[in-house]
Amino acid sequence: MLGRIDHRKELLLQFSYECVFNAEQAIRGFSEFKNLSVSLQFMNQAFQCAKLAQYFYSQNYQRGEIQEFEDFVHQFGILNKEFLGSLQENSDLQWSYIELNNLENIFNELKTRLN
Repeated sequence: MLGRIDHRKELLLQFSYECVFNAEQAIRGFSEFKNLSVSLQFMNQAFQCAKLAQYFYSQNYQRGEIQEFEDFVHQFGILNKEFLGSLQENSDLQWSYIELNNLENIFNELKTRLN
């Protein structure tokens, strides 16, 4: 049983890490290279990782069991909306970077909780 619990935590962290990594690649990539297509592909990967993690969580944990993860998913939604809105409005990515930083902070809290 203990091995299964540790494996669940590892998978949840892996999915969450992939989400952060891809979101960062999307934002930094667009900021540096202005490649919309590649940036959207990275954000799509981040979105898919977030949804996969959310599904995995719903199948393996009770709602409210790991609040840091639920905060993580909520923050990713904010980041995703902000980034896509910035691209649509052709505005700078200042708020996207702020929301990415918030996501990274919550991810670090999640890592601490699960380790």
